[in-house]
Amino acid sequence: MMALKYLSILSLCCGLLSACSQPTLQADNPCQSSARPATCQQQRYQAIDVQLNQAYQQLQRQLAGTQAKALRHAQRLWLPYRDLHCQYVIAEHAADIQTSLKWRCLAQLTQSRVDSFKVYPQPVTTAVPAYTTLDTRLNQLYQQHKRSLPTERQQHLRQTQRAWLAFRDAECAARQHPDCLADLTHIRNAQLEFKTPTSMLPSLSSSTAQSINEQQLIGTWQRLNYQETLHWTFGIHQGVHHYLAQLEQLPHEAGQWQLKPGRLSITDSRGRLLHEYQILSLRKGVLSLQRLDGSQERYQQVSISRE
Repeated sequence: MMALKYLSILSLCCGLLSACSQPTLQADNPCQSSARPATCQQQRYQAIDVQLNQAYQQLQRQLAGTQAKALRHAQRLWLPYRDLHCQYVIAEHAADIQTSLKWRCLAQLTQSRVDSFKVYPQPVTTAVPAYTTLDTRLNQLYQQHKRSLPTERQQHLRQTQRAWLAFRDAECAARQHPDCLADLTHIRNAQLEFKTPTSMLPSLSSSTAQSINEQQLIGTWQRLNYQETLHWTFGIHQGVHHYLAQLEQLPHEAGQWQLKPGRLSITDSRGRLLHEYQILSLRKGVLSLQRLDGSQERYQQVSISRE
């Protein structure tokens, strides 16, 4: 997403998450072969939370008194935003996986915060549009997304957005960097854009898109240059285009997929958008995709299904 160090939803959270940012997870991953995903995801979050506390304390020691106080205020506002965002993200998923998804979401957003401390006070993203453009887009995405939700979920989205706005303002007051508002708004737009229904998304440019056929996509693909082992499996059974994702050999997402000229769309079982990509190329078994926010992903085909 642009040049984000941050997810994406969650992938699961910014997958969930959102778009979130896609962090480089540096804590040991106890979920590699665990049969208890909720427990191992909690352990993973706790390991990254230790990193966060260490990075925060180190940064505090480097800052002057007023700057340290401003960072402390921003951090206190980031915590409720993080928690509200993860509560909002997992609410639309089945109850039996919400606990695991909660810990995964917390881990990913916490790692994103660690990454932001490493470049503090510089922005996390680079080459972003002007803040006024991003702010207009933020309002559009927020209103579009809110209209698609039931009343209870609208209230939850409103609370999350208010918490994010409070954090954004405090964070930029602490950073005192001219690109801070654009940086944080760009990241928030990516989160909301990922969660917006397909019919409300802007059109992807077709100038660089490549069309492929369904038979070329059928099979299992592994994401390249990614911090975790992510597999996608595409198939067709009795006319249904089924999709399954596994993260670290554990169930991650399931739904259906659809190909249009130059575009790949993936939805959940209720028809809600999970992923929307422009297809950039398919060469020598490597599929290159681009999200709406401009971030790119590459997948290597590891098996071919014959259905």
